[in-house]
Amino acid sequence: MKKNKNKHYLGVPLALLGIGFFFIFGPTRQSSFGSPAFDYRSGFALHFGNVAALAFMREEPPPSSPFVRVAQRLQRRLAQHQLVIPPLSQLVSALEELRSLQRQRVVVALETATNPAYGRWEVNLQKYPSWISPSFTETEAHFRLDEQRMRDYLMREGIEGVIPPKGITLTEVKQEKEIQRVITDDIARAGYVANIPETVEMLSSALTQGVGSGALLLTESGGPIHNTSGQDLGALTLLGTGRSDFRGSPGARISNVQKALREHVSNTLVPPGATFSFNATLDGPVTESRGWKLAKVIFEGSELRMAPGGGICQASTTVFRAIVSAGFTVQERANHSLYVSYYEKYGVGIDATVFPGQQDLTFVNDSGNYLLLQAYDEGTEAVVNIYGTPDGRIVDLRGPFFAGREPADFSYAGRNKLKGNEIAWVQNVTRADGKVEQNVIISRYTGMPASIPRKYALHASAIGQ
Repeated sequence: MKKNKNKHYLGVPLALLGIGFFFIFGPTRQSSFGSPAFDYRSGFALHFGNVAALAFMREEPPPSSPFVRVAQRLQRRLAQHQLVIPPLSQLVSALEELRSLQRQRVVVALETATNPAYGRWEVNLQKYPSWISPSFTETEAHFRLDEQRMRDYLMREGIEGVIPPKGITLTEVKQEKEIQRVITDDIARAGYVANIPETVEMLSSALTQGVGSGALLLTESGGPIHNTSGQDLGALTLLGTGRSDFRGSPGARISNVQKALREHVSNTLVPPGATFSFNATLDGPVTESRGWKLAKVIFEGSELRMAPGGGICQASTTVFRAIVSAGFTVQERANHSLYVSYYEKYGVGIDATVFPGQQDLTFVNDSGNYLLLQAYDEGTEAVVNIYGTPDGRIVDLRGPFFAGREPADFSYAGRNKLKGNEIAWVQNVTRADGKVEQNVIISRYTGMPASIPRKYALHASAIGQ
C-alpha cells in the first residue's frame, strides 16, 4: 500500500474517466453555485469502499467552490483504486486548472512556401483531451499540458487538415525498348509535414498563456519510396515537382492528358548519365489505334487541327516544370508557338511542346544516381514528381518577366531587353561546390494577350527585383 501511494500512477487517468473528463465533456446541470457540475445521474456513480480514505477526506473542511462535490467524488474514486489521494483543496484547484485549460482556444494559420493560406487548424483541449495529464501526490494536485502526449499524438495522427505524404513500394525494374520502367504498388504522393517539436512548443505556449492565434509553416515532402527490387536505385527522395492545370479542356483532351501521364510518363527510370526523352516514353506512334483521342493540335505555328493525342503537351509541359524545379540541364525544348491558356497556372511561360519525329523534350541526368519520374492527375491538375538522390544543388527561380520589366542584371543572347511577345524566367542552380549556373527560360508567342503582362506585373516586380 505504501508503494502505491508514493508514485504517480498510470491508473489515475482511468479514475478520471469516471470523474474529471466526464465532468468536462459529459452531460451537465447547474449546481447551486450557478456553474456546470457533474451529472450525478450518469452511469459513472462512485462506489464507497475505502472507509479510511473517507475519514481522511472528512478531516479537511470543504473549500467554497462549484467543484467541491466533483473533487470529493474524485477522492473516493482514487481511494477505491488505492491510489494517492491529494487534499480536497488541491483537487478543487486542479479541477479549476482543468477547466481553465479547457477554455483555451488557438487558431493556427497553416502556411506553405507557395501558399500562405493553406488552411486553418483550430486547437482546443475539448478536441484533444488526451493532451492533458494529471499529476497527483499526497500534498498536491495539478492538471497540465503533457508535451510528450502532444508529440506522440501528432506523430501518430498528424495535423487536422494537412495532407501527409503517401509512400509506396517499388518491386521491379524492367527494360521497355528505349527506356527503363519500374513496377510499383501505387503512385507516391507528395504532402506536407510539420516540425513536431516546434509545433508542440508553439501550441503549449499559446494554450497556457491564452494566446488565441499562431502560425505553422509546413514543408513539402515526397511520399517515401520503399525499394524491394534488389537493384540499388539510390535514396529516391523528392527533388522537384511540376504542376499544370487543364481545367476547361474537352473530354478527348482530358483523356489524352491522363493517358500520357498515367501510362507513359509515370514510373520512367532515368539511369545516371542518361538522357531522358519525352517522346521515347510514348513508346510508338500517336494514333487512334493506340488509344489516343482526337483533339486540337497546333500545326505550322498557328493552325489548329483535330489530331490524335491533342493534349499530350500538357504532360510534356508538366514534365518540363519538374525538370526546372529539380535543376537539371535541358538539352531540347521548344515553347508553343501560340499562347495557350492551359499553361498559365503554375508558371506562365514555362511550357514545352512535343511532336514525335520533329520536336522532343530532353534533359540529362547529371546527378550521378538514378532518377524516377512519377506522374498523376488530381482533379483538373497534372502533377509530375522527380525522385532521386540529392547532390546538394539548390534551385532559385525568378519570374515571370516581360518587356520593360526585366531585372537589372537580365541578359539573354547578347541582349538585355525582352520583346513584347516574350516571357522570361531566370533559373539559378547552385551546385554543392558553390558554383552557380544561370539559365534563362524564354518563351515567344504569337497572339499573347496584352492582359498577361499587366496581370503578372506586380508579381514579377516582387520576386524578380
